[in-house]
Amino acid sequence: MLNVFNVEFKSLRELRLALGYTASMSEKAIIQSYGSIEKMIEQKTGLTDLDQISAKIQAMRDNYRKTGTAVPAQTVIDKSVMTVLKAVYMQTPENARANVIAGVAAATSENAEDLTKRVNAFIS
Repeated sequence: MLNVFNVEFKSLRELRLALGYTASMSEKAIIQSYGSIEKMIEQKTGLTDLDQISAKIQAMRDNYRKTGTAVPAQTVIDKSVMTVLKAVYMQTPENARANVIAGVAAATSENAEDLTKRVNAFIS
């Protein structure tokens, strides 16, 4: 058993596959590349808040166990959700838009800065 960010994985292999890494990497190789397993996860998820990381990797682990496939570390918000988010975002005063993004980011375990970039790209 491997416990990372308070989430248990059956093995390092399960962790790697849940995160979407297909290449076999030993713990030593991960430490050489990233500094630690935790740093690898932070880089892959793009998150720094421990609670968000824990929730994200738990969801990724659960999805992997159910489907046998990994989901992208950055949650893909489908086009219909982006369309609704765009409408809300455009109708919200500019000084309150950060609150809209923060709420959606928290609900989807996304990074708020990345989500802001995606919304702005979707609007253009």
